[in-house]
Amino acid sequence: MFLYIGGVPGVGKTTVINNIETKAIQEKIEIKKMVGAPILCKITGLRTIDELRRLPEEEREKLRPKMYDIIYDTLKQKSHILWIFDGHFCYFDWNGEKFGMRPIQSWDKELMIGIIVLTARPKTVLLRRTADRRLDRKLGIGFIKKEIEKEREIAISQSVTLNKPLIFLANENGDTEKNVQKIIQLIREWI
Repeated sequence: MFLYIGGVPGVGKTTVINNIETKAIQEKIEIKKMVGAPILCKITGLRTIDELRRLPEEEREKLRPKMYDIIYDTLKQKSHILWIFDGHFCYFDWNGEKFGMRPIQSWDKELMIGIIVLTARPKTVLLRRTADRRLDRKLGIGFIKKEIEKEREIAISQSVTLNKPLIFLANENGDTEKNVQKIIQLIREWI
């Protein structure tokens, strides 16, 4: 089984998910994080996430089907674990014009327990991106607003298509612990 946690880059997904893993150990829930980037690095033979970020989005998009095959095999082999996916619903190219969507997988309906999208004000996302600059993170406030809206649209669409619960959680500064508690509560309700 898996829980998909989405949100734009810089919204704080990885921080929240890392804290969920720690809290889950305390509460004796077997949870592990699933991140696609290290799998893509392995597929391509790249050594670092920074090298992967230098690949154009079109190239990364071509590699994702193989990544999803590997993820599915892991889910099946370790089905006693609740996996938390740290991901996005949309991926913009470097120009910020074209975007790809997270494709619905044939196994999503069977294995996904729900969708959570972390949100934050565009200015908050901008400040976080400025503090943690990366090649694939745009810094324009207008682009960030577009990204947030696209992420929201696609998450809603996939939730409806898959008939899975969808929760949006504001993740402003200081909200991490509150969101960790809420997500642990939702996990208990959904499994």
